[in-house]
Amino acid sequence: MSMSLDAAAQVMREAMRETVKRHSLWYLVQGGVMILAGMLALVYPIASSSAAVLLLGWLLIISGVVQGISLFDARHVPHFWLQLVSVILSVIVGVLLIRHRGEGLLVLTLLLLVYLSYRRILVTEGIRRQRFELAI
Repeated sequence: MSMSLDAAAQVMREAMRETVKRHSLWYLVQGGVMILAGMLALVYPIASSSAAVLLLGWLLIISGVVQGISLFDARHVPHFWLQLVSVILSVIVGVLLIRHRGEGLLVLTLLLLVYLSYRRILVTEGIRRQRFELAI
């Protein structure tokens, strides 16, 4: 029994509508918690910045440990040593972020500044290139 594309899309829309109805209370609770967290981050920027650095540090440590555990069974994969260096660096950077939150926040701010500046240069160059192409 084959179904047309329109009928399949209708079934999918109906399933999504039912799922949203069933979990709508949780969506509202999540939205309220996110608004509250955003307001607290605006009121207490130092605490929220420190919490973000702490979260990133723990995320790096946990991901490094999990990657290291999965690497034990994969000793014969290509670039094993490069992946092992990645595991070690991930754990070291995570520990450094947790131990030195102030310096970690400064480093993350500078990395964000470099990334956004690089993006700005790329976007500006893309706009210039398009203007030049339109002028020709």
